[in-house]
Amino acid sequence: MLDQPDYAINRSTCEWTVRILSALQRRLRLKIHLHQHDNYLATGEIFLFNHFARFETFIPQYLIYQETKALCRSVAAAEFFKGNDTFADYLIGLGALPNDHPRLLPLLAEEILRGRKVIIFPEGGMIKDRRVINVSGDYSIYSRTSNSRRKHHSGAAVLALNLEALRIGLRSLHASGNQEQFNAWVDRLQCDSPEDLVAAINRPTRIIPGNITFYPIRITDNLLHKGVELFTEHLPERLSEELLIEGNILLKDTDMDIQLDDPIDAGTRWRWWDKRPLADMVRRLDTVDELFSLRVDGKRLRDRMYGIRLARESLRVRDTYMHRIYANVTINLSHVVSKLIWNLASAGKTEIDRGSFHRMLFLAIKNIQKNPQVNLHRSLCTPPGYHGVIDGTCRGFIQFLATATAAGVIAETDDTYRFLPKLLGDQEFDEVRVENPVLVYVNETEPISVLQEAVERAIKASPKVDNEALARLLFEEEIATYHWEKRFFSLPQYREINDQETATESGEPYLLIPEKPNCLGVVLVHGFLASPAELRAFGEQLYTAGHPVIGVRLKGHGTSPWDLRGRRWQDWLGSVRQGYRIISAFSEQVCLVGFSTGGTLSLLLAAEHPPRLAGVVAVSAPIRFRNRNLVFVPLMRGANKLVQLVSKSQGLMLFHPNESEHPHVNYKNIPIRGLHELRRIVDELKDCLGDVKCPVCLVQGSDDQVVDPISASLIRDDLGSDEVDFYMVNSNRHGILNEDIGKTREHVRSFLDSTVESLQKTRTAYQIVIGQHHRLAAARQDFPWLRAYPKDVDWFKPVSERRVTRYLDKAVARYGDHPCIDFLGRKYTYEEVGDLVNRAAKGFQNLGVGKGVRVGLCLPNTPYFVICYYAILKSGGTVVNYNPLYADRELVHQVEDSETHFMVTLNIGQIYNKVLPLLERTRLQTIVVCPMREILPIVKGLMYSVFKRSEVATIPDDSRHVLFSDLIDNDGNVEDLALDLQHDIAVLQYTGGTTGLPKGAMLTHANVSANTEQVYRWFPGMEKGKERILVVLPLFHVFAMTAAMNLGIAGGAELILLPRFDLEQVLKTIDADKPSLFPGVPTLFSAINNFPELDDYDLSSIKFCISGGAPLSPDVRTRFEDQTGCNLVEGYGLSEASPVVACSPAGGLSMEGSVGIPLPGTVIEICDRNLPKKQLLPGEIGEICVRGPQVMKGYWRKPKETAATIIDDRLHTGDLGYMDEDGYIFLIDRIKDLILYNGYNIYPRVVEEAISLHPAVDEVTVVGVPDDYHGQYPKAFIKLRSGEALSSEALIKFLEDKLSPMERPREVEFRDELPKSLIGKLSKKELVSEQIEKSSAEQA
Repeated sequence: MLDQPDYAINRSTCEWTVRILSALQRRLRLKIHLHQHDNYLATGEIFLFNHFARFETFIPQYLIYQETKALCRSVAAAEFFKGNDTFADYLIGLGALPNDHPRLLPLLAEEILRGRKVIIFPEGGMIKDRRVINVSGDYSIYSRTSNSRRKHHSGAAVLALNLEALRIGLRSLHASGNQEQFNAWVDRLQCDSPEDLVAAINRPTRIIPGNITFYPIRITDNLLHKGVELFTEHLPERLSEELLIEGNILLKDTDMDIQLDDPIDAGTRWRWWDKRPLADMVRRLDTVDELFSLRVDGKRLRDRMYGIRLARESLRVRDTYMHRIYANVTINLSHVVSKLIWNLASAGKTEIDRGSFHRMLFLAIKNIQKNPQVNLHRSLCTPPGYHGVIDGTCRGFIQFLATATAAGVIAETDDTYRFLPKLLGDQEFDEVRVENPVLVYVNETEPISVLQEAVERAIKASPKVDNEALARLLFEEEIATYHWEKRFFSLPQYREINDQETATESGEPYLLIPEKPNCLGVVLVHGFLASPAELRAFGEQLYTAGHPVIGVRLKGHGTSPWDLRGRRWQDWLGSVRQGYRIISAFSEQVCLVGFSTGGTLSLLLAAEHPPRLAGVVAVSAPIRFRNRNLVFVPLMRGANKLVQLVSKSQGLMLFHPNESEHPHVNYKNIPIRGLHELRRIVDELKDCLGDVKCPVCLVQGSDDQVVDPISASLIRDDLGSDEVDFYMVNSNRHGILNEDIGKTREHVRSFLDSTVESLQKTRTAYQIVIGQHHRLAAARQDFPWLRAYPKDVDWFKPVSERRVTRYLDKAVARYGDHPCIDFLGRKYTYEEVGDLVNRAAKGFQNLGVGKGVRVGLCLPNTPYFVICYYAILKSGGTVVNYNPLYADRELVHQVEDSETHFMVTLNIGQIYNKVLPLLERTRLQTIVVCPMREILPIVKGLMYSVFKRSEVATIPDDSRHVLFSDLIDNDGNVEDLALDLQHDIAVLQYTGGTTGLPKGAMLTHANVSANTEQVYRWFPGMEKGKERILVVLPLFHVFAMTAAMNLGIAGGAELILLPRFDLEQVLKTIDADKPSLFPGVPTLFSAINNFPELDDYDLSSIKFCISGGAPLSPDVRTRFEDQTGCNLVEGYGLSEASPVVACSPAGGLSMEGSVGIPLPGTVIEICDRNLPKKQLLPGEIGEICVRGPQVMKGYWRKPKETAATIIDDRLHTGDLGYMDEDGYIFLIDRIKDLILYNGYNIYPRVVEEAISLHPAVDEVTVVGVPDDYHGQYPKAFIKLRSGEALSSEALIKFLEDKLSPMERPREVEFRDELPKSLIGKLSKKELVSEQIEKSSAEQA
C-alpha cells in the first residue's frame, strides 16, 4: 500500500508545470529534439537518462505528460526533501520521491501497475566530466560522496526484474481462478478494479534507455549567472559553475537532443522454467515489499535462489541499459573537433597548421557520416550544419574555437592551432566543464568506438588526399546540399507556392572535367531566379573545347522560392567562392563567367583577387534595371517586417509573380526579400568595381528588357582593369548567353581563347627566366625565396599594369568622403582631391600639356604635390621630380636634359627664387605658382600672412607665370588621352652618384603602377579606407612617391603630410594624429630611438614601417619595434626599379643583415661582375640583378648607359651582395663604393657595420682614400652619441676581433654631423669629393 499519503502526486501541479515549461520553451533559447523509433513515451514504463544538468530532470516528465497525459514518478536527492519548504512540496506534487525513501522500489513498482511512468537517472548524480569509462574500459563514474569512482546504480534493473516477477505471479494467480487472492492484490495495489489490474499485469515491463546530449557547451557569462552574482556576495564556486553552464544552455541557442533507444523487455530475462517458481513465490506473498526484500541470504532456499538470480541478472540488465544510454549520444560537430584535437595532442603534437586541421576535420565528418550505427546531430548530418569546415568558416566550428580558447586549452595563431599544456592536464570535477570543455566532449563520446576510428582514419588519410580528390568531395557536398534543401523545401507548408512553379530542369550543380584539360578552368554562374541548368548547354560546349567547367548553384536557387526568400546576397557569393575553389583544383588558372546577377557576383569575386584568377566575363550584368517598380521593394519589405512584428503572419506580400523568358529554368514567384537582396548586391558592386584589376569581358543586349543597357557602360567606366573587351549585342532579349544571340557565346569563347593564349605565353616567359637561372629547375616552385614567402602573398599572381591615376579614381569613387590629405591640420577628402586633380589636369591641358610633355614638380610635401602629380599624369604629361634644395647647376642640367617646359613650385622665396632664373637660363617656359597660405588651416593661414610675409616671393604678373587658382579655374572635364602603358613615361626620376651628372630613369605607367601594387600586396594587413600614413620623406624622392603617396592612395588611406623633417614635430604628429603606417629611412628611426623625451609620446598607433634608402641595423630595428610595437621591415630598391624590388616579410621572419626577399613577380639573380651573364651560387658575392615589371624602360636619351645597365632584360643594379639558400638578399656594398686595397676588395658596409657595434657610435660612413702605394685605404667618419667619448686608438682596438688588418680604418675622423641626402640617407659623395680634393692638394 501507499502508506505515506504525503507523497501523493498532484495532477494540477503537473499540469501547471507543463504550461509553464511550454511557455518557457517558446521564450528560452533551448530547443528540445526528441528522437524515437516508435511511440516509446506511451509504451515504455521505466525511463532511464544520463545526468549532466539539474534542470534536465524536469524535461522527461514534461515530454511524457505532453505526449501521453500520464503522470510520472521520479527519484531525486534526499536533500531536496528536508524540512517543509515550498520547493520540497512542489517536487512531491510533481511525483518526485527521495532516494532514501524506505519503500522506494516497491512504491515505484506499485505506481507502474497503477499506470504511472517512472523516470530514473541511474548515474545517481550529475556527471559533469562525462567520464563514464575507466582506464580498464569498464563503465564507472565519479561519486562525490566517496570521492572515488564507482559502478552505476542497478536499482532500475532490480525494479524492472522484480516488477516482471510480480506480473508473472499475478498472471498465474489470475489464470488459476483464485479470485479471492487476486482481489486482495487489487486492494493492496489500490487499483480501481480487477480489470485494471489484469490490464496492468499483461503489459510488458519495458525499460527505455535514453540519452540527453546538449550542443554546444558554452562558458561565457550569461544573465542568469550575472543576476545571481548581483544579489549574492560570496557565490560558491560550484553553484557559480552550474549557473554559468546551465544558464548558457537555457538562455543561448542550445540543442537538447533526447534519443530514446529500443526497449529492454524485462520479461525476456525470466526464462520459461522460471515462471512456475515465480508464480508459487508470489502466491505466498502478502505485499510487494516482501518481494523486494528477498535476498541471497534469505532463510528459504527458494528465496536465496531468487536473490542470487536477481542479483546476477540485475547487473546484466544494468550493463545493458548503461551501454545503450551511452551508445546513444547524439554526436555533434564539437565532439568530432574535440576528438581530433585530443588524438593529435595525445600523439605528442603541440601545433598544427590550420589547413591540415580543417582537412582532417572534414574527412572525419565524411567518415562518421558513413556509419549508420551512430546518432548524428544536425551539425553533422545536414550540409548547412558543417558548411565551411574545410576553410574554418563554419559557425559551429568558430563557436567551438571561441569556447576552447577562452578555456585556455588551445590557442590560435594566424597560421596554426596550438594545443596548450592545460588540454591534457587534470581538472577538478566541478570545474572541468569550464576549464576544459574539450575533455568533456571527448569523455562523452568515449563509448562510441566508431568515432575514434573515423578520426584516426582521417588523420592517416589527410596527407594522401590531393587537391583534386578533396575538390571532388567538396563537389559531392554541393550535390548533397542541393538534395537536402530540395527535400526540406518540399514540405507541405511550402506546397502552395511550389505547385505554381514551372521550372522542370534539375537544379543540380555540375562538374565537367575533360580527360585532357587545358590550363583554364571556367566557373559558370547563373542568374537570379534560375539554376545551373540555365548555362548547362554552354558549359558542355566549353567542356568539349577542353575547359574544366563547374556550374555553380547559387544558394536558394533550383529548389523553391521559399528557399530563396531566406537567402542573402552574401550566401550567393559564397556559392561562387566554393565553385571557384573546386575548379581551381583542376586548372592552373580560372575564369569567372556570369550571366545577369551571376555576372554581378563574378565581378564581386574578381574584386577580391582570388588566387589564379585569369579574367572575368559578365553578360547582361545589372547596375540599373528597366523595371521602375523595383524602387518600391524597400517599401514592401518594410511593410512585411512590420506585419511580422505585430502578428504571426510573415507579411503582406511575400512573393511577386514573374513572367520569365525561360520558365523551364526560372522561378515563377519572386520573393520580395530576394528583390531587396538584388538591390543590395548592385549597390555593393558599385563600390567594388574599382578593385577589379584582371582582364574583363562585358557583353550586353542593346535593348535588354530586364537590365538597362547602360549598365555595361557604367561597369566599364568604373572598372579598375585596363584590359576590357566590350560588346553591345543587337537584341531586345535578356538571355543572350542562354539563347546565343548575336554571337554572344563566340565573344565569350574568344575571350577565353585569348586568355589561354596569354597564359601559355606567360608560362613560356617564366620558363625562359627560370631556364636562365642554372640553380633552378623548370618548375616555378623552385625559386628559393618561395620557401620563405608569406602565405598570404602570391608571388606568381600577375602584377596588373594600369594608368597610375586609376588608383586615385578608384579611391575617389569608393572613399569620396574619407580624408585623403592632412596637412598641418587642414584636411582634404578624396572627393575634394579628385575634383582639384581633374581641374588641375584640365588646366595643364589648356596650357599645352599633353602626351609626353614633361612637367617639373619643385615642391616640398604639400597637398600641391599630390594634386599636381596626379593632374600631370591625368593630362597625359610626364612628371619630372626636382629636389628644391638642388644647387643651381643641378637644376639647370635637369631642366635642359629632361626638356622640362613647365614647372610647379611654391611662392616661398627660398624655392621660387631658385626656379625663377630658369626661365632665362633654360628652355623652361612657364611656372605654375602655388600659394602656401591657401593650403593652411584658416588660423595658421592668417598667422602665416602676418609673420611669414617676408618669406613670400613677389610673383610677376606676366604670361610666363600661372597662379594655381587660375590653373584650376575650369569645369574639370579632362580629355582622356590613350596611353601605351608599357612605353609612355609617367615619371622621369633623376638619379645620380658620387661622380657624373644625374641620369633620368624613365618609369612608365606600367612600371610605377606595378611597383605600387607589389608594395600594396606585400602588406596584406592594410585595411582599405582605414589606414593613415605619415609622410615625412620628401615625395620628390621615388621611395616616398611609391611607398607613401601611391601606396596610400591605392589603399584609400589618409596621407599625413609634413613639409620637412623636424624630429619633435614628427613625434608630436604621431602622438596626436595616430598614423598606422610610417615609411622612413634608418637615420630617421635611429633619431627617434635616441630622442631624450621619447617616453612623453605615444607611438603605439603605428602598425607597419618600411625602411629604405640605406642599410637598417638590427639594433635600430629592434629598439624601434620595442618602442612602438610595430613591424619594421627593410626594403631594397633603386630609382631604376620604381624603386622597391625586395623587402623583408611583413609580420614574418626578418633575417638579420638581409634586405629581404623579392617582391611579387620580381626575380633577383646574383651575377658575376666580370661575366654579367653568369649566375652565382648561394653565398657567392656578385652583382645584384633584377627582372620584373617595375624595372625602368631605360635612361632618358642615354642608350649606351641603358645598354650597359639593362642586359638581357636584367637590370644590373651596381650593388654587390649575395643570396642565401632561402632567397634572402644580403647587400654588401655599391660597386662604385668598393675600396681596392692592394688588389683586394674592401666593402665599406662591412667596415661600417663593425664600427656601429661600438656603443658610443651613432653614425658612421666609410670611404676610400687615394693612396699611391696601396691604391686606396679605408677612412671612417664618425658621429658619436650624445655625451659619449671615443678615441681612434680605442676604436681600432675594438675592431681587432671584428675586422682583418686591411679592413680596419687607417684614419678615423670624428665629426658633429655627417653629410646626408634630403631624405636623411647618409651621403658619401661629399666626403669622397673632400678626400679627392685633399689628395690633389697634397700632391700639388
